[in-house]
Amino acid sequence: MINKMIDGIVRQIRQSYGEEKYEIYTEAVKQSLKEPCFSVLCLNPSLRRKLGPRFLKTVPFIIRYWPKSDNCHGEGMEVLEELQYLLRDIEVDGFKLHSAEMTGQMVDGVLQFQVTYETFVMEKQEDKDKFESYEIRTGVGGLTDGSKE
Repeated sequence: MINKMIDGIVRQIRQSYGEEKYEIYTEAVKQSLKEPCFSVLCLNPSLRRKLGPRFLKTVPFIIRYWPKSDNCHGEGMEVLEELQYLLRDIEVDGFKLHSAEMTGQMVDGVLQFQVTYETFVMEKQEDKDKFESYEIRTGVGGLTDGSKE
């Protein structure tokens, strides 16, 4: 599911920024970044049990943007505002996921934008033994159905 969420984030960014001008990396890249570019990584997903077989899955992502211009702060803030709009909802398996939290800041000339998505997931239940037949006996005053005195 996390890879599908990354695909949904990349699709949203591509809608606005296109494929020709901006590279989008989905794996850690140490060198040779082609600026301007984006990087999309999942940070630290968690799963918390809620009621019965329900779990709350929390999946935070960091989207980094390396600007091309010398005015990197101004360009970064423009991209931040655009990402807040683009990533409020993403599509995964035909369903919309809504963002729970978004924050961003410029660090050493690179925009660090974090977005968190939360969704409920159900634990798959194994089929319990099903009744093939059963018998119910009821009675009043010591007598049971079908008996006569």
